Amino acid sequence: QLIHDRNQIDIPEASISVRFPSIFANGLDVKAGIYPTPLGVELIDPKTNAFYSHSYIFNYGLPFKHTGVLATAHVSDMLDVYGGIDSGSNTAIGFGSGDNNNRPAGIVGFGLNLNEGKVVILALSHMGPEDSRRNTTFGNSAMRYYNDASLVWKTTDALTLTTEVNYVREDGFKAEAFGIAQYASYTLSDTLTLNGRVEVFRDANNFFVSNPKGSLDYANSQRGTFSQFITASRPTTYGEITAGVTFKPAGMPAQLSTLLFRPELRYDRALNNSRAFNDGKDHGAFTLATDVVIGF
Repeated sequence: QLIHDRNQIDIPEASISVRFPSIFANGLDVKAGIYPTPLGVELIDPKTNAFYSHSYIFNYGLPFKHTGVLATAHVSDMLDVYGGIDSGSNTAIGFGSGDNNNRPAGIVGFGLNLNEGKVVILALSHMGPEDSRRNTTFGNSAMRYYNDASLVWKTTDALTLTTEVNYVREDGFKAEAFGIAQYASYTLSDTLTLNGRVEVFRDANNFFVSNPKGSLDYANSQRGTFSQFITASRPTTYGEITAGVTFKPAGMPAQLSTLLFRPELRYDRALNNSRAFNDGKDHGAFTLATDVVIGF
């Protein structure tokens, strides 16, 4: 299936965070350096996710990392306000060695903590030029907008429902995509959680969803140098449904206290009957996978 390899993002994480407790009701947090994007439900850190595989929204509708400064104002117990400036998506600083153009980007948005933390809403946007000056004439001017909103509702002590909606627009190549994902997690015990995800993602111009042919093609495309990708034959609406469990063995020694297993079964399908899988041969694909995570 079409999945970007995030290992091709050759920007390490290196940031510092400082809290100013006397500013705003609950303080002001400032992060500077290279840090994962705050947009989205799923994170790069695998320990925090329900599944081994990632959603289309995570892979194609969001940035991965930023280099810059991000501030979070905890205005009240209910409201957080986000604002930041950075060099763009998946870029460092300095054209040639880092950024692929000479223009900054930024993040704005807000978070709401309701019903004593049982309902959390996060709505964030990242905007700025993302195309390379090496292979376009609009690298410094064409805007790309990543917009993401999520609602996490802890309905009971055992059941958590999460809804994510996403919209991304690229002005330079006149492309857009949008998606929605619904998650459900049910905790059976301290060791076992059942997880489900259903998602629909529309790549309206056959621009965002693609699979790099070579191990460095995704990184090269970010830089604006030669790269090759496999795409669907036409604009495609993708659907996926994933079911899995998170198993945390009990009674482990301290060195393995964070050990977890995440087996899953996933089915992907091109909902408009496009042949988007298996190098353009199939309309859909089954994936049976698992991972083992140990934290340090």
